[in-house]
Amino acid sequence: MVEIARAPTSLQRVMNATDPASLGVLDQWNQQLAEIAIGLQQQLVGLLAHQKPGYTQSPLPRLPAGQISASHVDITHVDILQLIPRSVCRSDAIYGIRRVYTLDCSRNKRCSLKGHLQKFDINKSMIINSHPVSTRIDEFFIESSYAETFIQKMIDGKAASSIGIDPASIICREVRQSGQKPSSSYYCGMLQSAYLVIKNASHTRALEYIAAYTKEIGVGIPVHEK
Repeated sequence: MVEIARAPTSLQRVMNATDPASLGVLDQWNQQLAEIAIGLQQQLVGLLAHQKPGYTQSPLPRLPAGQISASHVDITHVDILQLIPRSVCRSDAIYGIRRVYTLDCSRNKRCSLKGHLQKFDINKSMIINSHPVSTRIDEFFIESSYAETFIQKMIDGKAASSIGIDPASIICREVRQSGQKPSSSYYCGMLQSAYLVIKNASHTRALEYIAAYTKEIGVGIPVHEK
């Protein structure tokens, strides 16, 4: 019996591609799906509230703000996709910082990640900090004025297999490839370590930002003592 191979559809070509244009399309689809899901959820809440007076939506699992140490908080029940904001949050806007996420970022064991990225013509002084979200995903705190330039230079230099400002898009790509979702506990531990590194470097603005950001997402770490 002879089988005729089917030509890949446009959807399959985009889903399997790794070029910047296709990745941009995927990011757009992810954002549109998220907006649809949020809209449907809001409609459902409205219907239930109308049918059942006194009904209130159960809040997403969040951590109590003001905890002493992120590394000592049990957050194994918190989904990392609910923990990390998908868009610019209040702390980002206040401190002029943009969070950028990469999958399989290029590295060189002989130098720091910031130093290595200079080979791609990236201004390392515009990188406030970088730390892992998982073994394959990195989170960069970038000066917001430089974020677009940083992303473009990373794409041009093929410095990562995927890059974007939406953490869900990068995390979902890793899950599709490896079948494993990053741990919220691991991520919060990395934020704790990043805070200590920044504190030792006496970078006041960055220190205040990471303290505000972690508090905003519900994972408190020690605030900067003036």
